[in-house]
Amino acid sequence: MKMFDASILPRELDERKVERLTRMSDADINRFIAFCAIREYLFDHPFSALGPRGNRIFNDDYRRFVVSLTAPGDACEHMSVDELSQVTGVYDCVLEDWLCQR
Repeated sequence: MKMFDASILPRELDERKVERLTRMSDADINRFIAFCAIREYLFDHPFSALGPRGNRIFNDDYRRFVVSLTAPGDACEHMSVDELSQVTGVYDCVLEDWLCQR
């Protein structure tokens, strides 16, 4: 298992959290990184994703951001559409459409 580099996270973590992250699998680390990136994006762009489950609306900037997470070397590069859907909150069928358009 590779060593976890805490510098890639958007904010500082205390030593106990970093220790816990070093014991995670690469897939779990990538999910955690993706969750952090999405959280920070949504804090910075509060109207990017709106609506309750079953009736969500996403703007084009959020679409581009989510698709960028699947670029080579990024946290979601090796995630399935189902995993990416769980991480981003975007429905599977919508994600498939977004990914086909890139």
